[in-house]
Amino acid sequence: YLADTTGEMRLFYAAFDVTFLAGSLVPVGGHNPMEPAAVGTALILGPMIPNNRLSADALLKAGAAVEIADEQELASTVASLLTNEEKCREMIASARDVVEEERKSLDRIFDALAPLLPPREGSP
Repeated sequence: YLADTTGEMRLFYAAFDVTFLAGSLVPVGGHNPMEPAAVGTALILGPMIPNNRLSADALLKAGAAVEIADEQELASTVASLLTNEEKCREMIASARDVVEEERKSLDRIFDALAPLLPPREGSP
């Protein structure tokens, strides 16, 4: 299924076990790989993700994503993942682990900055 909408991609990512993150085979910057990872999908990424390279590298290192070089490799990787449910499950679990670690990092940053911020209205 091919989708290109704003604000609805999370629903599409969650509906499928495998996601190819479009825009990563061409020099458009690539999209955020943490979005599909957060809802539980095995990720296939092209090499062109300069705007989200650190996130992509974390997912690749954890085994939550596979990086492909071209359209031919995309086709064979999709076919391989669709016929290997165990590999998909492992990638999905790894993706969720990476996302959880990212969330913990954000919590630590917020906790460090919170004393420097003005109190929210209505809070003591």
